[in-house]
Amino acid sequence: MDAVRTLLWGASARGVGSAGAGLAQAMRLAPAALVVIAICIFALQFYVQRYFLHDDALISLRFARNLLQHGVLEWNIGERVEGYTNFLHLLVTTGVMWLGFDPVVAVRIVNVAAMAGLLAGFWGLLRRAAPGDDGRAARALGLSLVLLSAPFVIWVLGGLETVMAAALLTAGVGLLLPLGDDRELQFRRQVLAGLALGCAVLTRPDCVVPAGAALAGYLLLAPRRLLDRVRVVGVVGGVLAAVVLAHVAWRYGYYGDLLPNTYYAKVGVPISLRLQNGGPYLLGALVRVPVLWIAGLMLMMAALDRRVSPAMGILAAAIGCQAGNVVWAGGDHMPASRLLVPVMALAALLAALALQAMSEAVRGFWLVAAGAMATYGAVTTDIEHKDSAAFVGTIVGRHLEANEKPGTVVALTTAGSTPYFAPSLRFIDTLGLVDRTIARRDPLPFLSLNQRVPGHAKGYGAYVLARRPHLVILGTAPGSDVSEPWWLSDVELMRSEEFHRCYRREDHALRYGAAEAREKPGYVNPIAFIVYRRHCAK
Repeated sequence: MDAVRTLLWGASARGVGSAGAGLAQAMRLAPAALVVIAICIFALQFYVQRYFLHDDALISLRFARNLLQHGVLEWNIGERVEGYTNFLHLLVTTGVMWLGFDPVVAVRIVNVAAMAGLLAGFWGLLRRAAPGDDGRAARALGLSLVLLSAPFVIWVLGGLETVMAAALLTAGVGLLLPLGDDRELQFRRQVLAGLALGCAVLTRPDCVVPAGAALAGYLLLAPRRLLDRVRVVGVVGGVLAAVVLAHVAWRYGYYGDLLPNTYYAKVGVPISLRLQNGGPYLLGALVRVPVLWIAGLMLMMAALDRRVSPAMGILAAAIGCQAGNVVWAGGDHMPASRLLVPVMALAALLAALALQAMSEAVRGFWLVAAGAMATYGAVTTDIEHKDSAAFVGTIVGRHLEANEKPGTVVALTTAGSTPYFAPSLRFIDTLGLVDRTIARRDPLPFLSLNQRVPGHAKGYGAYVLARRPHLVILGTAPGSDVSEPWWLSDVELMRSEEFHRCYRREDHALRYGAAEAREKPGYVNPIAFIVYRRHCAK
């Protein structure tokens, strides 16, 4: 009997030992496996999202083309209005266009380069934050969270500046962070941090919020003497301020404004409306982009173990302040949580630091759990085809360019694709992004429920009529009847006796080919295009 008991216990021990060894081996392979999976999904995202392009990207590209061809940063030649918020991104894109690339290809080259720079710089940060064999899990998690955040790929293809802003902001904050044994910031690194943060603000002005929060966090939390912290913040903040103020001085001299025109068009609405839009926007981003709440969850776990480092506090300050700024600004109408893309890599770094701070016994569990949640978020991301405004507006723009005289004035809301593809025509942006008078209208009446859409509150029917446009496209890109107003300008034009007297509706059927159909599957063909043409002499 004793012999049998001994045999059974020995077999059990060998089984447990074998299972434990197998589990340990699996945990050793988990970091590499997660990175491989993330790389594959990252590459797949580029394929499935390949048709995405947002209409607003073509606003900047019209500016870029006019800069390249005419030497002026203007939307309509002769009208100086800063209808963009991506100054540095626009200049770099113009440089690539100068090399001979098509503008849409050029902006994607810039964004791919920015994504490559983000990944390279981020890997360097991870090696500082979690060095050696002990940091394998943290490095794998951080890199995988970036690769599995689908908004990066979507906005590389979408044509806007958010990925470049993320790369510069991550570089600037990363240079500032006290990581591992690297707690001393040399003067050269302080200057580079200030330059990177300044360039981030020139790429997206709202990057000033997370940049300022990171500096405040460093001042309060960095493990150095107070005088040393003040000196670092003074140098980094001074360089940042010098870069931004130089651009503000140029803007004032060139456009006559201290702030971009888009600020007035988007933010100049009641704060109550902005908060009603901004809160749900942030909640939706937290649901759709796991890296944001994974970072928050892992920070909470580190806090429960009292293992929160100064670097984690600085990152949390930057991310949290940007989240608050997004709510205050009223969110956005674009897909893939665009306004939070600049801080997504910072969130991934925060999660990696929190994992590295955990005990070795639980790292494997959190690596697998966080990786699984991020993978699920990536594979369930909606596939974005070409933005509807960009798709229809492109076809409408080509039609107008082929059938209207050069210099024809068109009033419309689709300020990107239609003006871009009708370069010989002049346009009035009835939402005010590229019109100073409409953007600064005050007081602003609220006559349409669609004014609740972020960035679509402004309008000015009387002003539009006073400019006597030859053509008016109401509603969205394909146009709509005046009896079915979409926006504030549409409502005011519907109520105008002059508009009904001087403008007549025209209907056109615009066909498109198989190449365009692949960009927007299932869209009606031909497109029913409605436009109102002026027939009054005065």
